Amino acid sequence: MSKKKFSGIRVTIESIACIILITAIVTVIAFYSSILSYKDDTIASLNSEIADSDAQISSLISYNENLQSQINSLNSEKTTLQNQVGNLTEQINALTEIIELEKSEVWIDDYFENVTAGAYVTVNRKVDYAGYIKFENIDGVATTETGEIYVHVIWSGKDDLLYNQKLSVGEDTIFRFPVLPTSNVEIRLGYDDPSYGTANIRATIVYVY
Repeated sequence: MSKKKFSGIRVTIESIACIILITAIVTVIAFYSSILSYKDDTIASLNSEIADSDAQISSLISYNENLQSQINSLNSEKTTLQNQVGNLTEQINALTEIIELEKSEVWIDDYFENVTAGAYVTVNRKVDYAGYIKFENIDGVATTETGEIYVHVIWSGKDDLLYNQKLSVGEDTIFRFPVLPTSNVEIRLGYDDPSYGTANIRATIVYVY
């Protein structure tokens, strides 16, 4: 009788122990499941924040690229405007030089031998700006004492304007002839001599405008 009673008590204790163990296991599982669920929610939240940060970064990068594009465009416009200003400045300076007759072109600088009486050397040029033609250092040696070296300038302009001027070279060796824009100015450098001699002539012709 006592053995049966002891055996029943032992079964009861084992059953209670099993129940307690199962309860503890279930509690532990529930606890860790709760922790895992919390961690999953935290990871999901962090992933969401990372995604938001990535989106903000992408947006900022795109915004920065747009700003850089605008900066490049403005720099290009600035360079274009600076070039235009530079070109206009050069044009203004060039026109100022023309207005103040500070520019010049050497049309001829040469020595002509054996120019016969009645003959002349001809130079033809187009003139774009008003100015004057300057003969510098005109000099020559004739074979007779009766001849004379001369310079002759002929040109026509608007409204049937005609310029025709001839000057003999004497003591003066520098001459200036006014000129207006014309399609052609004819310059003659020659020698007149009733004794039909010849002359060697040196001259420098400069267009000043």
